[in-house]
Order: sequence, then structure tokens, then C-alpha cells
Amino acid sequence: MVAGSDRIRVAMPHGPAPVERDGVSDYVAHLVRALDDAGVTVTPVPVRPADGRSPLRWLTATARAAERVRRLGADLVHVQFAPSAYRFSGMPGLLPLRLPRSVPLVTTVHEYGGWAVPGWLPGPLWSLLERARLWDRETGRLVPASAAVIVTNDGHAGAVRARTGVATAHVPLAPNVTDHAGATTAGRLLRAQIGLPGDAPLLVFFGFVHPVKGIRHLIGPCPRSAVPTRTCACWWPAGSPPRRCRRRRPARSGTS
Repeated sequence: MVAGSDRIRVAMPHGPAPVERDGVSDYVAHLVRALDDAGVTVTPVPVRPADGRSPLRWLTATARAAERVRRLGADLVHVQFAPSAYRFSGMPGLLPLRLPRSVPLVTTVHEYGGWAVPGWLPGPLWSLLERARLWDRETGRLVPASAAVIVTNDGHAGAVRARTGVATAHVPLAPNVTDHAGATTAGRLLRAQIGLPGDAPLLVFFGFVHPVKGIRHLIGPCPRSAVPTRTCACWWPAGSPPRRCRRRRPARSGTS
């Protein structure tokens, strides 16, 4: 804490993408404001290479981020981790090797369970490293070295626990979509535009193209839910015009 102040100081490493193009960066921006209102001073520390395609640049950016964290003299380091946020580079997983061990490390895992770096290492060898808490196939040293690991859903919690034996804290993400004036009328217009009856159930995916998120995750649960069988699911990537919204009928989902 700062002398004469009871505010906790947190350094928060995260990916380099701007808020309007990355969900984790947007999450960080909201979290910083919320924590500030709660009396916590947060300094975002982006891991930002000059060229995201070069492993050496990512290594350099990771080292620079760690150096900035050390200079901040924070009470806590809270890393926001998602493979896509770091362009699937494993270098940010080296952060704990360059951070002061006297400062507690917390990692929030936003994506987990479908990636490994290096990808050629056999699964049984990964399991040995993870059970010994030496290295994690997705986060490097982040999960093994953290005093606490935060997840946003039960699936990630189970995967972390199964691999490393680490018990996680579950902090679910709050909905970030709000209704606006004219939403009801807009819904009717969209149904008419794509040829649906005015009262037809309509599921919409609005977001960025992502390896672990997409239209298949929207349609897949429909047969197991209370949603009527005849449902139109739309794919509307962020920034795309309404004409990209189209009807999908995946044969294996049981949804027509």
C-alpha cells in the first residue's frame, strides 16, 4: 500500500488489443473502474510486442511488462490470461519467472482447455509436469505459480483442477448486453428481413470470430433446452452488417 493510504495497489498484465477489438481488454477496462470505485488502485500493464508474429518480440514484450510491474511496487499482480489475447504465444506464461516472488500473483483464466504450447509435446508428459505443478500446457508458469486462480465458468474450473490439482475461485462474467430503446421494433424488423414469422424464436450470436466461441455453441444446446425445435439462429460478427445474419440448419444439432 502507498504510505498514508489504505488503497491496495494492483498491477494487471493483459493482452495488447484495444478495448473495442478484444473482449478481455474490454473486461479489464471495466474491472479497473470497478476496483477503483472499491478503493483499489489498478495499473494496467499491456504485454505489447512491436510485431505480434515474432516469438522473440513476444519474449521481449513479456520481459518489459515484468520490468514495469517490478517498478510499480504493487501489492498484488493480477494477470488476465487468454491465449487469443496474446495471439497464442506461450511467452506471457514466463511472466512469473521475472516477477518478484514476494508479491502475490493471481491469474484469471478467460479461456482454458483447448490449447497447448508447444503442441507437439505428448499428453502424458504434460500431465506429469502439470501434476507436479512445474508447468501448465496453456499458461506456462502462471497457473502453477499463482497464489490464486480465477475462472469464469465451471468448465474451466474442472479442467484446471483435473490437470493441476489447483482449486480455483469462480467469478462468473456478468451480462454485458443491455436493451435499448426500440429493441422490440428492431427484433420484428430483423425477423421480417430474414423471412421469419414475427413471433418466431430468434437466437443471435454477436461477437468476434474466435476458436472457442461461435455459432455452433449457440445452436448446440437448443435440443436440450426449452427453445422450440423450429428456431432461427443468426451469426452476426461484430462490425458486420445485418445482411450477414443468415439461417443455419446444422444437421447434427437437431435444430431446424
